[in-house]
Amino acid sequence: MKFFIPAAHSVEQEQWVYASIKAFLGKGLSARFSDRRICFLRWWQDGREHVAEVGKPTNFNSETVVAILHEPGRNLYHICTPNRGLIRDLSILTSGQHVTEIRDFELENVMDNKEKLDWSRTLPSEEVMAQLRAQPPLLNPKPQETATHRATV
Repeated sequence: MKFFIPAAHSVEQEQWVYASIKAFLGKGLSARFSDRRICFLRWWQDGREHVAEVGKPTNFNSETVVAILHEPGRNLYHICTPNRGLIRDLSILTSGQHVTEIRDFELENVMDNKEKLDWSRTLPSEEVMAQLRAQPPLLNPKPQETATHRATV
């Protein structure tokens, strides 16, 4: 699968959104993320299996997954959805110890993008981050009430 960001309309916008997510979470959590671009993650938490795939709703909170980041220093995976890690709040976190399956985006497409646009070292300014936080989420999923959601509310 080729790298993409849901709702992005160009390669430039995909790269910008991806760099912005990394900058937002990196600053808030003092996290350093790998250059790995993950498209699918399966993990166990609290006795339940969870799946996150970029572009599809996660069974964890029913929101569309925008990005999945790996923080190797703490061996954490950050699942980013519109309301968890994209512009507000923290990402959905899981330990690498709980992960049972990982799939990456195609490597050659990632390398092609890095050669065309060197976004890998570019971080948005504070002004840009403030504008991002002020905007509504890129995706606006309808909240879905589930048995688990009702039980935890």
